[in-house]
Amino acid sequence: MTAACACCGAALTETDRIDVGFRLPDPALGRPESDLTWLRKGLLRVAGEGGFLRCLLPVRLTGGVELWLGIWIEVSEEDLLRADEIWEDPAYAGFTATGRVANLVKPWGEEIVGAELLVDVRDVGELPVARSSPHPVLSRVVDEEWDRDRVLSRFGHALPIPVRVALDATWSVERTAGMEARGDGTKDRFSEPGRLVLVDVLRTSAPAGPEDHLRRVLEDAPDTAPEDRITETAPDGTLRHAFWLQREDHWELHGFALDGTTLVELSCLFHEPSDLNWALHVWRSIAHS
Repeated sequence: MTAACACCGAALTETDRIDVGFRLPDPALGRPESDLTWLRKGLLRVAGEGGFLRCLLPVRLTGGVELWLGIWIEVSEEDLLRADEIWEDPAYAGFTATGRVANLVKPWGEEIVGAELLVDVRDVGELPVARSSPHPVLSRVVDEEWDRDRVLSRFGHALPIPVRVALDATWSVERTAGMEARGDGTKDRFSEPGRLVLVDVLRTSAPAGPEDHLRRVLEDAPDTAPEDRITETAPDGTLRHAFWLQREDHWELHGFALDGTTLVELSCLFHEPSDLNWALHVWRSIAHS
């Protein structure tokens, strides 16, 4: 799969740089077009709100990955007009501006909205890039390395690399590359064309051994052939079971992970029989800590 450049929308195939863009500053969301005055693609005036400049906020992630966020900052009218004047001029190379973050940027959210950010130009072919901030949290976003899974798992759209998603305080699972994420309030849901994953964590108030718990869970399960089911103990000591079967127009794998008081239920739906290996990988990616 490919990611899209936050600057121009062009396809990117590198997995060591991920670009995620905000189309509008938050104060412009839901506003009629008549309230929006575009000076340029990255320069916007919102009626009653002021001027906004689009910039890049690179975040270093573990594993050698960089997340480049295309965000908006609120700037003075003077900086907005100055940017418009030199946007395609050689003087753009020396452009700097100070503004305030105008998007809810995950996973920091409210912590950095309105925080002051200094931006300047590193490459005349790109938007201005975040340089520094006096804000205690935003300065860490700019300068420090962040856990890849903690940050990327908060973005629901498809990503070009796999991401480990926390299901609760102790269980997690891998969201494979190319899958969008959406929860329905109870289950985690990952999807892409031809593939769907549903995951749920269930707890019991009557603790039982994992084997007894699994036996009860499988009482109403379809009777599949021995070669279409597997039981194993994971390296973390939890009991695992999975079975798979063919429906009229798709295949299903139903997998479980148990530790005695908790059950993780996972369902993978797919159209190509060759995707069974993918489904088994997702099931085996369930981890307990």
